[in-house]
Amino acid sequence: MKKVAKKPNKKESKIIEARQRMEKAAFLEKLKDTPLVQVACRKTGIGRSTYYRWIEEDEKFASDAKIALFQSTAITDDLAESKLIQAMQNGESWAIKFWLTHHKDEYKYKPETLKQFEDNADDARRRRDIRIMIEEVNRKFEMDGYKEPWQKNNKQEVQDDRKKNYPSPDPV
Repeated sequence: MKKVAKKPNKKESKIIEARQRMEKAAFLEKLKDTPLVQVACRKTGIGRSTYYRWIEEDEKFASDAKIALFQSTAITDDLAESKLIQAMQNGESWAIKFWLTHHKDEYKYKPETLKQFEDNADDARRRRDIRIMIEEVNRKFEMDGYKEPWQKNNKQEVQDDRKKNYPSPDPV
């Protein structure tokens, strides 16, 4: 025969609520230090299922957790950028290439045929027009789910991606 859990009385309910408030506060403090929910759960002794239940039941906790995650992600992003800059200072070519492809238009990934159009353009105005066209094509690729080479997960996805019929640009 199953035991039915008894409903806590008022005094027990207050004790449970006070303990949960302390656990939630401790968890949020840990979450501010790391953008990983699992790590914050483990460090505070709270199960992931409890965390997600709190998110569902308590709107203020959900909001505070979202803010804490944002803060810890920003800190981690800063750390990653500083490590990337450090790698560039050490002459790591992969870091230099990564930085340039994400911060300079001239180095961004472009479909090869469009890049050739841009390289062969006679004047700066024509190159600018071609660059605008390339940006429009890239936006189209993003809407179709196109992924940059570094975003691909496996060889099968790369092969499938090459079979897609991407729109060809109008002749310039």
